[in-house]
Amino acid sequence: YPSPSLANVALDGFVGVTSLVSLGNGNLMAAGTTDGAVRLWNVATGLYEGAYNVGKSVQVWSLAVLAEEDIGETEDGDVQSISMLVSGDNRGRIRIMKKIS
Repeated sequence: YPSPSLANVALDGFVGVTSLVSLGNGNLMAAGTTDGAVRLWNVATGLYEGAYNVGKSVQVWSLAVLAEEDIGETEDGDVQSISMLVSGDNRGRIRIMKKIS
């Protein structure tokens, strides 16, 4: 039986997933895809948050979080963090992306 504390959220809207990583203190899920994008979803809501497009004929093969750091609080008192995400692709390129959440 599934744990009642685990959410079953379908992260739809992409082609083939090649890699996954959690960032933003576990609040975001990043998926590398076969159509050249790194897509981000809010884990709690399942809502799509946007994408880093790395190229049309590129496949994102790997993702990793280089660093995460809390950088302060919003006016609402929510913790704001910055994440450095690195991806590798089928053309041998490495990209570093920054996400503030």
